Amino acid sequence: MKSFITFGYALMLSLSFCTSPPDVVRSTSSQILDKEKVVLAAKAFLESLSQLEKKSCQLPFKDVERENWHFVPIKRRGLALQLMSARQKELAADLLKACLSQEGYRKVEDIRQLESILTILEKRAPDNNYRNPELYFVSIFGEPADANAWGWRFEGHHLSLNYTFADGRLNVTPQFMGANPAEVPVGDSKGKRVMAQEEDRARALVQSLEEVQLELALIAKRAYPEIITGNDRRVSLQNYEGLPYKLLNESQQLALIDLIQLYLNNNEEKVARAHWKVIQAAGVETLYFAWAGGIEKGEKHYYRIHGPRLLIEFDNTQNGGNHVHSVCRDPSNDFGEDALRIHYQTHRH
Repeated sequence: MKSFITFGYALMLSLSFCTSPPDVVRSTSSQILDKEKVVLAAKAFLESLSQLEKKSCQLPFKDVERENWHFVPIKRRGLALQLMSARQKELAADLLKACLSQEGYRKVEDIRQLESILTILEKRAPDNNYRNPELYFVSIFGEPADANAWGWRFEGHHLSLNYTFADGRLNVTPQFMGANPAEVPVGDSKGKRVMAQEEDRARALVQSLEEVQLELALIAKRAYPEIITGNDRRVSLQNYEGLPYKLLNESQQLALIDLIQLYLNNNEEKVARAHWKVIQAAGVETLYFAWAGGIEKGEKHYYRIHGPRLLIEFDNTQNGGNHVHSVCRDPSNDFGEDALRIHYQTHRH
């Protein structure tokens, strides 16, 4: 499947200044996709479970656990891949594939397999469970149906994919992906970088800045040790920092758009398109690009893209600058907050 960035950069730049009234923003902020496919995939997965498995996997939609997300290797509420049958694992994969692009699904699988690399690097027993590529949990919140408000989550070390449905619309934030090691130093996969483009494209952008631009973009000489918002349930960053979009030249603006779409394109194509429209409606010109730390390859660094309807954070500082954390969020619509407000206004519960 081709990503939507193949429309051409020039077209996207011209579209970036389009505006839409607030009600249009709200109606597109929760992305529309093949809802029937996702509902059927979720139902098929649930139907494959025993009563005991279903009890651990399916929680009420309004359970506080739905927004209790994390990305460190801790036990989650839900059903782990390691406890599923081969058929159940296939059905869980089908559910992921219904929401992700081919590239997004590949990243998810590659991130999971890095747990085997960590087993080697940390000199753990081959059968240890702490670094287990199957210690990833599926949790379903509510009852999957076109007209219902429901959601589901796929989560484990360096992955937190949160999906919220309301009236057939899908919200996909917060969406966390990480990679440790960022560049594999051993084995048959030596040199592999799961999140290479997220790092390389941003570095190319910051290195293209003129001195005056760089002075604005560089918000700290030393990179932050972690993404600023962590696993907060709501985006806490209120102020915009760094270099405004309007102070980038045309090629730099295109490079920033390209970087944004790299994150959006982890999702199914219609979802990615609709999320981009939300950002456009809020005004691409309202975005800020910020950097902290070194700008040369191998130096610890952090970057941020921040606007009214988008927050991307990327951090590579741990393990000597070989350990990536990244997140893509919608400051006003994480966990489908905006879509659910509309849903509850139009449906009696």
